[in-house]
Amino acid sequence: PSTGNGNGTIIATYEENTSVQSRVAFITVTASGAVPVTVTVSQAGAAPWLNITPQSQTVGGAAGTSIFDITSNTSWIASSDAPWCTVTPAGTGNGILQADYEENATAETRTANILVTPAGGNPQLAQLIQLPLGVGVSKIEALIHIYPNPSHGRFSITTPGKRIISIEISVFDASGRKIQHALLEGKESYVIDLSNVPAGVYTAMLTTENQTIYRKLVVQ
Repeated sequence: PSTGNGNGTIIATYEENTSVQSRVAFITVTASGAVPVTVTVSQAGAAPWLNITPQSQTVGGAAGTSIFDITSNTSWIASSDAPWCTVTPAGTGNGILQADYEENATAETRTANILVTPAGGNPQLAQLIQLPLGVGVSKIEALIHIYPNPSHGRFSITTPGKRIISIEISVFDASGRKIQHALLEGKESYVIDLSNVPAGVYTAMLTTENQTIYRKLVVQ
């Protein structure tokens, strides 16, 4: 508690409210021989927001499941406009959205538009693009290895045989804020150094010349 004498000013310092809910703090001032006085500090909630990662995924023609990462400060609902693709119907805060898709036995590529709407916020769109059965998907993932994961903050990235000329790396925290960015060229191995950030789960976005992939990085 703070103290003072005679006339003065009470300075109330408050933290950012990342929740959509407003909150109240009560400050009570007590003086010798006087009736205590309580004042109220009300803080508005943050505007609702939601991010989807990645915003687009391309899959092969066989039936399967894809995962989209959701970061949000409120509850949300999700829907797919394609009968062959069903998604997690709702969630709260950070989480995953699971998209289950059926086999594509047609000769055409098809797209499911997935709409995720935060309570009181603007809808966000993600897409699941499915190729016809028998058409393969480029597997850049097979050429990129990240280890150790989990780690204490240092992650090695290797591209065996230098088969990937350049990689653009962006790292995001759980709120979707970019905390690191680098363009790595001409090397077979690289290091992501997150030793100066708190323990937790981070998302690495790795972009090559023709594909973007996402990997979870766990800092212990």
